[in-house]
Amino acid sequence: MAAKVFLERYFASPDSPKSATVKIERFWGTMREATDACMLASGLDQCYRFYAIMFVIHVYNRSMTAANKIDPGEAPYRTLGLDEELQKLVPFGNPCTVAKSPT
Repeated sequence: MAAKVFLERYFASPDSPKSATVKIERFWGTMREATDACMLASGLDQCYRFYAIMFVIHVYNRSMTAANKIDPGEAPYRTLGLDEELQKLVPFGNPCTVAKSPT
């Protein structure tokens, strides 16, 4: 037996948001722009774009934000009781050394 599903479609604009869709689209746009900035600043190949996205999310979760509904102005990690460790952040694409253990 097939069930009927009724979907309602909304077209959102900055002047009249009907749902949270506008906010999340703006958030993803901000994440994309930050990722683009990381990629440009690092000069790395596009194959590292996934890691740039993870870096941007890593920084966002540790940054103070007014979007935090539980405790405005606090970082999401602080709200969860975790340490932000912002002093340990390094720029994306920062040169590093990998130590190889002798076998």
